[in-house]
Amino acid sequence: MTTNLVILGSGGVGRQTLQIARDMNTREPTWNILGFLDDSSAAMGTTVADFPVLGSSEWLREHDEVHVSVAIGSPADRKRACDRLSSFHRSFATLIHPSAILGDRCWIGEGATLYPGVVLDPDVQIGRFALINKLCSVGHDTTVGSFVTLAPGINVGGAVTIGDGCELGIGSATIQGVSIGEWSVIGAGGVVVRDVPPNVTAIGVPASPVKSRQQGWHEEA
Repeated sequence: MTTNLVILGSGGVGRQTLQIARDMNTREPTWNILGFLDDSSAAMGTTVADFPVLGSSEWLREHDEVHVSVAIGSPADRKRACDRLSSFHRSFATLIHPSAILGDRCWIGEGATLYPGVVLDPDVQIGRFALINKLCSVGHDTTVGSFVTLAPGINVGGAVTIGDGCELGIGSATIQGVSIGEWSVIGAGGVVVRDVPPNVTAIGVPASPVKSRQQGWHEEA
């Protein structure tokens, strides 16, 4: 028996999410994909990858039984969308591509999405609504917080802590045992060799902070 699914966000991440759901169905029928939702007025009434945009996120108020995958790349935008949806909707989809490799005792939070080629070592924890993009490798005993975005091709060492809402750019990496504070950004290709504080942007090799933001910046619309 399949479960009804809609995807919130009809852009690139939405189409990637659609592909993951379809690939899951190839292995075992799991999702009855109904289409997309999008809060952009320009998307209303359009068709994306042969699936209709059914309406805005308000559509879910009348369809509580339908599972939704929140396909928004920005951690801050994803959290705002999830917080608003959670006030009236309770069914969120967790999507794991069939090619992903999960070690023993891994834990995947509600609403998270794991892309093709993701490898998780044993005892990894992935937070709620995290987005782990293609070909990411996460080392043993690492904790990835909620609403994190890992861009393609990231290598995370063992026993690393990545706080809620962090965004790591394409091809970045960490050594073992470091901590990245919540709502921080690591630039593409950056290598984290020492702890990174919260609410900063760090770039380079080794990654060094170049910008800081006030606590709670991500809550601003």
